[in-house]
Amino acid sequence: MCDSITINPETGTVRLKKALDYAEVQRLEYIVQATDGNNASTTAELTINVIDHKAQGPRFNATQYTAVVLELSTNLIPAITVYVSNKHCFSAVAFVALKQMQRTQINEVVVLPSA
Repeated sequence: MCDSITINPETGTVRLKKALDYAEVQRLEYIVQATDGNNASTTAELTINVIDHKAQGPRFNATQYTAVVLELSTNLIPAITVYVSNKHCFSAVAFVALKQMQRTQINEVVVLPSA
């Protein structure tokens, strides 16, 4: 009856029969029915949305990372590790530093007298 999914009749677990390709199908919609031992039944709508894994790139786990290093530290001591989630793709993630951000350094604090 359903060529893309199977439903375990005892647990209700829905499984795909085959891998889905987003280029071919973006959504599957079904009416599912559950029947008890007294032949009473109920139905529900089941929608499975297919996500294009190529459009779902990696995401950093934080928006900002801060590290503190001792003066004269060498490259043998890691400063920090940044983490990425790549839920929809099983390929390796490569990291590269794009540019050094310039921050203004405060050398002196001036306290103004109150009026």
